[in-house]
Amino acid sequence: MRMGPRYERRPDVVGECSRRTLWRMRRLVLVAVAAIAVAACSNGPDDPVVVARDVTGITDPSDSPVEPTPSDPVVPLDYTIEWSPLNDRVDEGRITVPVDYADPQGDTIDLYVARHRASNEAVGPMLSNRGGPGAEGVSLALNATSYFEPEITDNFDIIGWDPRGTGQSEGVVDCIDDDEYDRFFANYDVTPDDQAERDVVVTTAEEFAQRCIDRVDDLQYVGTNNSARDMDAIRQALGVDQISYFGFSYGSELGGVWTTLFPTTVRAAVFDGASDPNADPLEATRQQGAGFEAVLDTFLAQCSADSSCPFHNDGDAAGAYDRLMTSLDEAPLPSADGRPPVDRGIAAIATAQAMYSDNYWPAFERALEDAASGDGAGLLQLNDAYYGRGPDGT
Repeated sequence: MRMGPRYERRPDVVGECSRRTLWRMRRLVLVAVAAIAVAACSNGPDDPVVVARDVTGITDPSDSPVEPTPSDPVVPLDYTIEWSPLNDRVDEGRITVPVDYADPQGDTIDLYVARHRASNEAVGPMLSNRGGPGAEGVSLALNATSYFEPEITDNFDIIGWDPRGTGQSEGVVDCIDDDEYDRFFANYDVTPDDQAERDVVVTTAEEFAQRCIDRVDDLQYVGTNNSARDMDAIRQALGVDQISYFGFSYGSELGGVWTTLFPTTVRAAVFDGASDPNADPLEATRQQGAGFEAVLDTFLAQCSADSSCPFHNDGDAAGAYDRLMTSLDEAPLPSADGRPPVDRGIAAIATAQAMYSDNYWPAFERALEDAASGDGAGLLQLNDAYYGRGPDGT
């Protein structure tokens, strides 16, 4: 595969221009729908009446009786969100949730929540998560019309939140300092040729993991299960018995856990670009790489067919790409003052970033051509965008 090693989409910020077409591009890779498809309510005369999903016979694991000990009763929190307007359709707020749901009256954290209100009478709220894991989530509400079609935004209140450990929510997972990103993400060979190079990859990963353990309080409570419980807390705060959900990428995994834990609360759920819940880490990496490869093939074929593409290479963009990746592995290119040279690892991350939206393709075409001419700055910029970093690497 051209893409090489795994390049998970970790904490990242999607550029504002890419948000405008992200929904349309991601519709092309819709691979799974769970529960019921979110209704597109056009208010036409033939539309069915919107009703709650029938959950007769479904057992909710959260309804299972719990026998608290007399000395330590489990008393749940009363969840609320105080909304403040940001503009005529968008509100923001915070919800207080337990750090540990087994001890709901213990330590708490606040989660940042945003709501894009429906222009029509709302069918109801729709939770949304754009993936990661580790990405903020309020952008789906703050920029709802960039992600969702009018049939959705006109008829549903879009609810986005920064999952615990991310964005403006408390408990942020920040394992390293800004000036250390290059050391942990760009200063080792992702295609090690000998044991010494393999050892560098392993020890770097081990050090990063230990930093997280040492620097992040309550790290053991930051995860998919508790994030799913946070979703139900938001539902309770909104005062509805059932709620809809739209999850992209890792958001499908989160949604799967949520629907498993709270099945009777699910009105409808859509999983877009769904991950395989049965795949182990190695298989998940292979599946993700295959997805990137398929989009990359489309990009390169389009560039080969278009003589105006900067990376056209006489109609052989695919061959030129493979040759470039090989050369970067052998001889990395200079990029920017004070920044690491662009090797195959950085180029692979840049490729992954560009494959998330065709809005990036013009910049990627120029970056590849510049790299072929000896300048790696464009590929470094795409690499930085993937990690949500600024031009100076912070």
